[in-house]
Amino acid sequence: IMKYKAVIFDLGGTLIENFPVKEGIRVLEQMASALSVPYNNFRQLYFDTYNDGVIGVYKNSEAKFKHICQRLGISPEYQRIESVMRLNLNYAMNAVIPRPGAVETLTHLKQTGYKIGLVSNCDDDVVKAWQNSLFPPLFDVAVFSCLVCMKKPDPQIYLEAIKQLQVKPQECLYIGDGSNQELTGAKQVGMYSILIRVPHEDYSDVHEPDTEADKWDGPVISSVTELLGLVE
Repeated sequence: IMKYKAVIFDLGGTLIENFPVKEGIRVLEQMASALSVPYNNFRQLYFDTYNDGVIGVYKNSEAKFKHICQRLGISPEYQRIESVMRLNLNYAMNAVIPRPGAVETLTHLKQTGYKIGLVSNCDDDVVKAWQNSLFPPLFDVAVFSCLVCMKKPDPQIYLEAIKQLQVKPQECLYIGDGSNQELTGAKQVGMYSILIRVPHEDYSDVHEPDTEADKWDGPVISSVTELLGLVE
């Protein structure tokens, strides 16, 4: 077996649970109400601007929400924008919590001598939540789409992580839940991709953009800890 030197992880649905939709709707309702605008209009714009946030179009979440207000034709006092920002950040903070087994697995991989990387499609609130989580000390490299202004499955975002890890693509395992065609993207740059699909997770309650999980014919694990059996 080729000796791998690095393991690169996706974040949402991989190291953490998927971002829950029902909770997300509740937060969007609270945001709309904080701005005194109709829920449907706010929700529409929130999702319309979401991808721009993920590729770093806005300087930060304040800029994004000001842009949304502008498009809604309102100019609320800063306090209201601040409370919307806080709701968005709290949602991210509550979501960016290691899955059972994640910290142990990462710790074990690190102690075994693997380099550990992250490649995540996310906005700057998820980055803030990450920085305040248990994850950073366990990672050698973390590449966030909103900071490098590109997203998976663009080959460049994987190559950025590989460059920072100072390894070859062939020496990398890539682990993800298959959203954004990420496994195919990683495979195309030469990494070995593994799908993580946790059984009994309520997939009706998660937002899985453009997922390839159902048609993936490569290796599959059903928990993060299972990874250790593959790399030993």
